[in-house]
Amino acid sequence: METLRVKPQRIDYETLRHRLDCSFYHPDAIQLDTQLRQYGESKTLSELADPKRQITNGVRGPELENSEYYLVRLQNCNNWEVDYSDCLTISEKQFKENKRCQLYEGDIVVAIGGYVGNAAVVRCSQPAVIGQHSAVLPSNPKTIDGRYLLAYLNSKWGAIQFQRHVSGTVQPGVNLEDIRDIPIPIPPSKVQKYIGEKVRQAERLRGRSKCCHISIREILGDFALPNPPKDRTQRVEPDEIIDSLNPNAYMPRFMKAEKVVRSYRHQSIKSLSKGSNAKLWGDFWRKKK
Repeated sequence: METLRVKPQRIDYETLRHRLDCSFYHPDAIQLDTQLRQYGESKTLSELADPKRQITNGVRGPELENSEYYLVRLQNCNNWEVDYSDCLTISEKQFKENKRCQLYEGDIVVAIGGYVGNAAVVRCSQPAVIGQHSAVLPSNPKTIDGRYLLAYLNSKWGAIQFQRHVSGTVQPGVNLEDIRDIPIPIPPSKVQKYIGEKVRQAERLRGRSKCCHISIREILGDFALPNPPKDRTQRVEPDEIIDSLNPNAYMPRFMKAEKVVRSYRHQSIKSLSKGSNAKLWGDFWRKKK
């Protein structure tokens, strides 16, 4: 985890808070405070969260067992979204005991230990709770656009907000009290929606990319790459030689890969990048020759 390094500096009396740790008064953090005051309207995370739920941390000492109840850890938060595909599962008893940190669609999971400040949104609701190094920010669309908030938390300025509150030496992290008091700038709703739509568009495109990847794997499901050969030499037929004398280009797994690809309807990347041919990408893998 990257921490803020602070050189000796003079702090005005008006700048002093209830904190005595020097990283809290890093020049970048003080500059951000000044910009937030000049900007105008801002609200704390506790004011933006669903009033019926609390900003809270997750399960300590998970009771792992095969079940339908997911445990979302930091490694399950990638590309700004929660991914359930590689989650551990816990007991039903422990899940029910930790309803306070259950995830719902639109909630934001933020790291409070490890890579502090990394945020991910819950795109679909599953029976899931978070781990101890995370906190859940309950969604409240009445106060702020959730994807705008997600973008801000993952920005440079959002990272500064979290890093300045890191404390502890053995296991440094951010306290829940400090998270709840982190101020967030509130631009006009049109600005929030514009930024939020960019994030939602990226999510849709990422989903489409995953579908294409799955489709390709289904088509090439019988394609098993052979293990690297133990022999240092191998025979290459004349018609298999390409514009390369690099021996790695003729490894059996690469040559088999090319044969499989060529057995389907295909075009070069160069031809696909030309305007009118771009539409052929959708059915690129659909049919054999």
